[in-house]
Amino acid sequence: MSTKHATPVPFSSLNPFSYWVLKDKLAAGEYPGNQFSLNAATMVATLVHQAIALFSSGFSAWNTPSWKIGNLMDSGIDTFIDLTELGERPGYGSYLHKERRRRSRRSTYYRFPITDRDVPDKG
Repeated sequence: MSTKHATPVPFSSLNPFSYWVLKDKLAAGEYPGNQFSLNAATMVATLVHQAIALFSSGFSAWNTPSWKIGNLMDSGIDTFIDLTELGERPGYGSYLHKERRRRSRRSTYYRFPITDRDVPDKG
């Protein structure tokens, strides 16, 4: 994906690993659920991302599912599109439910799985 038209936003608007693709309409970023995995390379990348988020935010970006989802909802995001395969990462439905109830908001969740390092067949 080209980031030519992506607009990085200040940390106070979206979490450190999110950005607006279309200003105030479509955001993209890292998986908002729990990042931990049994895959060693994924685990190391997760720990590095957590450290970067903490340092770049002045230790206010707690890279937890509740914090990330709450931050996205507070930025106006109410539709979540999950591109992971079932079982690839721990689900975040319970966190999404908790954060939308906490904010008295509605949200929508869709899953369109894409295999890592693969492109979907034309259909």
